[in-house]
Amino acid sequence: MKFSFSHLFVMVYVGVQFSKVVEGQGSQKNCQKPKGTEGESWTEGCIRQTCKDGVWMATLEKTVCCYERDVVTPNKNIITTTSQDGCTTTTLDCTLDDGQA
Repeated sequence: MKFSFSHLFVMVYVGVQFSKVVEGQGSQKNCQKPKGTEGESWTEGCIRQTCKDGVWMATLEKTVCCYERDVVTPNKNIITTTSQDGCTTTTLDCTLDDGQA
């Protein structure tokens, strides 16, 4: 059976990709800057950072409200405005619903 250069390249490429998959099984990547382990998280203001696959992933913190870059705890009034004629009042409150603000 005769092999061409392209056949050899495909076999080597598949072998390398397979070894990457096998190597990654069961191993967890730790995060750097700051150091952290897989699944570890911390919150600063409205942002929760979670270590996933060696990278810090940023998401919104679900247990607080964020308004104009400020953290508002649940069951607090965020802002109330009244129209100039005094006939209409609008209130924005931070509330919890199924554990989420």
